[in-house]
Amino acid sequence: MGDIRRFHAWTRFDEPAVHGLIDVLPGAVLVARRAAGNSVFHAFTMNREFRRIFDIVPDEVAGRRIDDVLSLLGVPPAIRAMIPGASAETTLTASAVGERTVSISRRSLLKVDTEDDGTALSAWVFQDITSHRRTEEALRTARDQALVASRSKSAFLANMSHELRTPLNAIIGFSELLADELFGPLGDSKYKEYVNDIRHAGEHLLSLISDLLDISKIEAGRRTINEDLIDLGSLVARCCSMISDLARRGDVLLDRQIPAMAPNLHADARAVRQIVVNLLSNAVKFTPAGGTVTCRTLALKDGGVAIEVQDTGIGIAEEHLARVLEPFYQVDNSLTRQVGGTGLGLSLVNAIANLHQGRLVLESKVGCGTTARVEFPPWRTVPAQDGLPQSSVSQSKLEVQAAPAA
Repeated sequence: MGDIRRFHAWTRFDEPAVHGLIDVLPGAVLVARRAAGNSVFHAFTMNREFRRIFDIVPDEVAGRRIDDVLSLLGVPPAIRAMIPGASAETTLTASAVGERTVSISRRSLLKVDTEDDGTALSAWVFQDITSHRRTEEALRTARDQALVASRSKSAFLANMSHELRTPLNAIIGFSELLADELFGPLGDSKYKEYVNDIRHAGEHLLSLISDLLDISKIEAGRRTINEDLIDLGSLVARCCSMISDLARRGDVLLDRQIPAMAPNLHADARAVRQIVVNLLSNAVKFTPAGGTVTCRTLALKDGGVAIEVQDTGIGIAEEHLARVLEPFYQVDNSLTRQVGGTGLGLSLVNAIANLHQGRLVLESKVGCGTTARVEFPPWRTVPAQDGLPQSSVSQSKLEVQAAPAA
């Protein structure tokens, strides 16, 4: 429109200049002229693009009232009556291009009110925006379909998870009863071994189903957090104790570095426990025998607090770092295939961190290991002296270290 605005600089009516300029303007342009002393605009000229699209030659409309010409093109009355500087969208049918969505704008090109000349020029500019609107409609349709599919998937996962949890809890409960031999000995020792295998398999499957249920709730916006004041040091210590058996079986050293006065945290205790357990179990599973997994709490410069898990495992290639946060995504390597899993751990940690207005930061190098850090904002952090009394973290650490080796 920059060229059209240049008309404002004219001080006299220059007909050849009008014809020359509108022919190089983008879009279809129809120019109307109002003579001195007249209040009605009449069609004056048009550019080549206008003639091509609407299959009209200037002689057909020259001198006709502009309202009649626009009506002939199918322009609605409200748009025909719009003032200079206004624009609107409508659908028109043109012989050369068929039905199109167009943006119509009106511009004042020249107004010279003197004793010699009171000529006024006004232009109606037609821009074809059909492809833009079709693209927008296609994107809206695709988005709506994706939302419907996502909601259906989340609803299916939630329903199936509940259906599976009930029988699984029964399997786990009865296998525990059998393993404890509450109603008498099982007989052959193999039976007890098999019962324990059933229980461990059931617990593993229940854990996977719980992760599926949690991720589906978060995606559906139905996961809420029950905030409380958490003794972060004690919570992390208990999580390390939960994972210590897995670390021993994999011959991985589990090191814990928690300050005696670790800060407290306003958060959902169950959700934070999920974060720590998922990060620790991931680190242990992907660290070869003889490696080390270190869990620590850190004070951040902005006053927040972080939980960090660092391992000396296989690491993640840079091109996979962003994708490992996607649900079900797994890096394809031999160790991944050995340890199994659903690929939900890190995506669940990331989602829970976001629910707490925090973030998950991943740093990794293939062959050197991975550092996963969940950072919580300052307003969720409470200094130890202002919150809960601190538990004896060092005693919990000694218990883990004193546990018998596998």
